[in-house]
Amino acid sequence: MNTNQEKMELQSEGQLFVLHRVDDPSKSLRRHELRSAHLDYLAEFEAHILMAGAYVDEETGDELGSHYLLRFTSEREARKFVDGDPFVMEGLFADLDLNRCEMRLGSLLSEQASPQSVNKLAEPTSNRAQGEPLGKGESAKVTLEFSDGETAMVPIDAGTSIMEGMRQAGISMAYDCRQGQCQTCKCDLDDGNVSYPEGHDITLSESERAGGAALPCVARPATTTLKLRAPYDRSKLLPIKNKKVEVVAIEKLSETVIGLKCKYSPAVKINFLPGQYIRIKIPGTGEDRCFSFATALEDWPHLGFLIRMLPNGKMSNYLKRLKSGDKITIQGPYGSFYLRDRPGRIVMVAGGTGLAPMLSMLKTLEYRGDTERDMVLCFGVTNPGDAFMLSELADLRDVFSNIDVRLSMMNADKSWPHAAGTAVDLLYGSDADGLSDDDAAYLCGPPIMVEAAKDKLASMGFKPDQIVCEEFIPSGILADS
Repeated sequence: MNTNQEKMELQSEGQLFVLHRVDDPSKSLRRHELRSAHLDYLAEFEAHILMAGAYVDEETGDELGSHYLLRFTSEREARKFVDGDPFVMEGLFADLDLNRCEMRLGSLLSEQASPQSVNKLAEPTSNRAQGEPLGKGESAKVTLEFSDGETAMVPIDAGTSIMEGMRQAGISMAYDCRQGQCQTCKCDLDDGNVSYPEGHDITLSESERAGGAALPCVARPATTTLKLRAPYDRSKLLPIKNKKVEVVAIEKLSETVIGLKCKYSPAVKINFLPGQYIRIKIPGTGEDRCFSFATALEDWPHLGFLIRMLPNGKMSNYLKRLKSGDKITIQGPYGSFYLRDRPGRIVMVAGGTGLAPMLSMLKTLEYRGDTERDMVLCFGVTNPGDAFMLSELADLRDVFSNIDVRLSMMNADKSWPHAAGTAVDLLYGSDADGLSDDDAAYLCGPPIMVEAAKDKLASMGFKPDQIVCEEFIPSGILADS
């Protein structure tokens, strides 16, 4: 790095102090993600990363310099950082993975930023710090843009959650827990800032918040203007209903997974999108659990779910008592994880019962006669006793002419005829050959699997809006809503 070209500025932004560092803004900008070691280092200085990037030679790909924006909670910490070693960040950013950068910084940096846009980013106020601080008793002008282009502009009072303000104005948003835990409502914050109730824990990491993620179910406006982007179509939002359905059968699919088959009464039907989920009430507890549909809407009046059984789990114990003919209460549908209207290839990565929404999507495509597009299904389990529906997955090849079904097991024994490892290991670089904006990837499973799959797909060239995710939140985290 040529430190002679380096420019470091410490600028006050209200009670915050922002450090800019720019090297040679004449080259194209590529995005970065900070690794955990870098985050730990910056935590010592109470620093938050707002953006980071590297300038690269377009012909050789060599990294020529960096641009990043850090925010400190006090001038003392910022000065300590700068005065202690003004070039320390040269080493700190030396080994960043350029292929993973696109997932984290949202719309702050363009894919190939021009010198003009780089200079704009180096101004004291970032794209997400527009508007004046919102005072008590004031209202913010909040703009919510859906992925289908529908836009709502609503005044929301200070102290009122964005979702509640939208609801009062007749604007529906996707949600589930309404406690800042499940991330069903997660949006991208393009302009302005939000705050969260004091002492209220949310599941967004510091890096996600710095990258522009917000949870409108609990987030409140903190500036006079605010703009958010929802990653789903407004037209896809369906009314949430409570319905009773009848148990048809409970089938043991493996040592740890059961299939719950139910049916609606003739007068009952819940519309849902392939990939969405419902909540099943546990009588006498005031609790419920979330399960994705494994069936298509066209299977009405039948509906099915894949459920992992847990020792002494409240839902597991309830299911053990159920028998054919019993009625259960379901509520839904929920979720922004659904089959998108993209005509290109489909890549699916599922772990365990995360297979359920994939089956719903595949059955929907079959009903539509959409059986010839290129598809990849990567399905992974942990132990031999966890494997299920293997013959049904093999039969998919008889329905879809261009599907590649791949199976893996982390703790495989000698009897397992397929790959050893995780579902993410089944993704190949060739899955992105000829990648276009019409292609989409769907991920469902434990958070660690979903994050690993997102990173790998990003390194293969998939854009953030091409990757649709559903993470399993452990039972007990979600509060009743």
